[in-house]
Amino acid sequence: MAIWQKTEQLLMEMVEHEERFVSQEMHNTLCQNLTSVSLLTQLAVKTKEAGKNVPLTDLKRIRTHLDAAREQSLVFMQPHILSVCPNELPQALRILAKTVTLRIECQFSSEGEISIPNATIAKFFFRVARESVHDIICHFQAKRVCITLRQTDAYLTLEIQHNGNHANIRNSAFTEEGILARFARHLGLQWVLDPPTNISLKIFWYPAGQPTDANSLQIATV
Repeated sequence: MAIWQKTEQLLMEMVEHEERFVSQEMHNTLCQNLTSVSLLTQLAVKTKEAGKNVPLTDLKRIRTHLDAAREQSLVFMQPHILSVCPNELPQALRILAKTVTLRIECQFSSEGEISIPNATIAKFFFRVARESVHDIICHFQAKRVCITLRQTDAYLTLEIQHNGNHANIRNSAFTEEGILARFARHLGLQWVLDPPTNISLKIFWYPAGQPTDANSLQIATV
């Protein structure tokens, strides 16, 4: 198979993977909250039609679900924002962490003067962060996640740590055969899978002029 055909096949697989992931996340988060709002609102309308007062607790529940839906919709908007403003990556990760706190304890921090080289790097960092958090929640049964974006003179790195069960890593997207790993290699990055007791995902981007093998994407011991 020609190189361009392999590239086309990989890109099509990546698009399909992204569509499936977004659809699943939308169903599990945004749609669930909007459904709850709809049901609670219908109940409130029936209560008022019966001449009764709507309990304050029900109104608070509606507001909670609406707030959650608003935060979750912001997450889905971030890739489009990063296409235009790559340097918004720290804010995008901050929004992701805030939304995740609805399901698990999650903290985001940044170190150094963050400068994102281009939209491709920004969106790939965000994509890996979003999918890793999804897998941490669904497969690792973790109670805490820490997302760190760090800028030094030598590199830009994204680090994601959690305290979940590493035994389930083969059920996640982070395997040597997974689309993210293969796409990372296509971008010239190195993906190393090493499941220790605690999992730490690190993505490194080195500026132009560094050795070609300096770019690395690895899962390593914390």
